[in-house]
Amino acid sequence: MSAVRTLSVTKLNPATPGVIDVIQQEACPNRVYSYSIASMPANASMVQWSVPSIPGVIILSGQGTASIQVAYPAGAITGTVTAQAISNCGSSTIRQVAVKLPACPPPGIAGKGTDAPDLKDQFKKEPTDGAFDVNVFPNPSTSYFGLIVKSTEQTKLTARIFDMQGRLLKVFTVMSNEINNIGYHLKAGIYILEISEGKNSSTRKLIKQ
Repeated sequence: MSAVRTLSVTKLNPATPGVIDVIQQEACPNRVYSYSIASMPANASMVQWSVPSIPGVIILSGQGTASIQVAYPAGAITGTVTAQAISNCGSSTIRQVAVKLPACPPPGIAGKGTDAPDLKDQFKKEPTDGAFDVNVFPNPSTSYFGLIVKSTEQTKLTARIFDMQGRLLKVFTVMSNEINNIGYHLKAGIYILEISEGKNSSTRKLIKQ
């Protein structure tokens, strides 16, 4: 009879995520924050993020990675953002950071009109907020912009991009409550994005680097 051979099996649970860094990328009323850890935790295959369970709080991108972008509505927000490392062997303890955002001030109202904006006045001032909750990220961008128009209903909207001389460069349609990637074709410079439906419109400045 041979000697008994033994095999020791060690379960490698993933390490706890590191400190969560928070950076504000967009201000009121279309607030976007990034949350990130320095690197993927040891022995982890993904990072599971959670955000406050409040209507309008959306993880725009990055779920499963070491960094996410989160969109917040204009109302006051209180809660936590958490990160937990996951692997086939199990999960880590949870790392969290508190979220406490005051309500945004009431947005301004953009001019009315179904065609191009009043370019004579439009390019003398910053783009304004109108009837839609429009979020563009990242902005500035070196490649493309993510665009999401938040609405209580799924709606088809008209989007127009103008240069700073008021020339119309592109017209296209987008769906509300969906992430649309735009601006691949734009060269480095500053542009105006107009989102409209009927008599309502909102504009944003796009900065392409």
